[in-house]
Amino acid sequence: MVTSNGTISIMPGSGVSSLTAPEIARELPGLKNLHLSGGSWIPGVSKHRPIGFGMGIEGHEWDVWETSAEAVKKVVDITQKLVQD
Repeated sequence: MVTSNGTISIMPGSGVSSLTAPEIARELPGLKNLHLSGGSWIPGVSKHRPIGFGMGIEGHEWDVWETSAEAVKKVVDITQKLVQD
């Protein structure tokens, strides 16, 4: 991400969850941004599922990735508390 003053900001974003956010914040002092999907796989509703023609990744060919507002809020709450301390 390029900031408004033209500098580059590195945004951690793989495996970020309410369980990993505190350690990430401790290990990266001055951290200002995190990227996360905050979701999980849910069963897809497609009825037409031809063999060999999945729509997702292996093991989740017919599932849908859904972001959870609750999971995102947990990370926001945790990181805001860490920044204030």
